[in-house]
Amino acid sequence: MRPDGKNLLRVRFGAVDAELAGIINRVLSLPPEEFTPLLLQLSREELIIPFSINYATDSQGRI
Repeated sequence: MRPDGKNLLRVRFGAVDAELAGIINRVLSLPPEEFTPLLLQLSREELIIPFSINYATDSQGRI
């Protein structure tokens, strides 16, 4: 897990709970120029839904 992404989640949402911890690797698999705007703009729920395991992904695990 890249520290910059985890720190950004902590600052944005106050803590990294189990749900956020469950998606962080998928979020951080995106290039920083893609994941940073998502982390800054989306609500917690808007971020969790597309990156959850139950959501359809492509062959690389991306939404």
